Amino acid sequence: MQSSRAISAQLSVLSTGQFLYNRALFRCPPGGPLLSPCNEGCILQLHNATTTQLTQWEADLAAAYETVKAQKLNLDLTRGKPSAEQLDLSNALDGILRGEYTSPTGVYTRNYGGLDGIPEARALGTWLLSVPEAQVYCGGNSSLTLMHQAMMAANFFGLEGPESAWHLEGKIKFLCPVPGYDRHFAICEQMGIEMITVPMSATGPDMDQVEALVKADASIKGIWCVPKYSNPSGVIYRASHRRSGQNCWQRLPRILGQCLRSARSVRHPQTIAEHL
Repeated sequence: MQSSRAISAQLSVLSTGQFLYNRALFRCPPGGPLLSPCNEGCILQLHNATTTQLTQWEADLAAAYETVKAQKLNLDLTRGKPSAEQLDLSNALDGILRGEYTSPTGVYTRNYGGLDGIPEARALGTWLLSVPEAQVYCGGNSSLTLMHQAMMAANFFGLEGPESAWHLEGKIKFLCPVPGYDRHFAICEQMGIEMITVPMSATGPDMDQVEALVKADASIKGIWCVPKYSNPSGVIYRASHRRSGQNCWQRLPRILGQCLRSARSVRHPQTIAEHL
């Protein structure tokens, strides 16, 4: 017979599928009996259950799981995929170039171009972000890929020469506003970077806490920020939050490299902090 701990581990996996399938939060009445998880109105109380109860629950959930499998559902749960109706909005762009694949600046767009992106695309980024074109990079990939590459370069190769690689400094840390994007956190986890959580409000991260943490700990190298439509909450950082962080950002330049420091001293001293 399996131990209670082993059965509990299996139940924790099976129960997740059961809850998602029923689209309901099962919760036992206060002081009520430990019911079968297949009965609505009850949540699994694994830590208080006996081995007999756990065994019965496992059997119930396994049977429910097999019932779902028998339906042979083909569900696409991919996040962020646009619908066919949304994709149709761009139909008019198909063939609009009429064979003219050379950009106004002379880039033949069907082949390899510059490393920092097509100038016209970077100019569009300048308009969208209100930053100088020199601070815009256009890649043929997702932003998450660019973030991973930047972190890899900073951590293992250094942004200002091999001696500046973060891994040479020992344990380093990153600030993570929560709730935040799990893929950002996964990058830190993969590279062994310690994550320090910072509360996220309806107007942005707790900047008082951010500034205090950065001031007290030189091993903090950066902060994950999505200031516009933050993932997953959709929060838009208030301008005062961005301005209040300027002194703080000056302590976190390494992930952005020399361009961050030089940009502050030229035309747009606030733009990097506002669009981190």
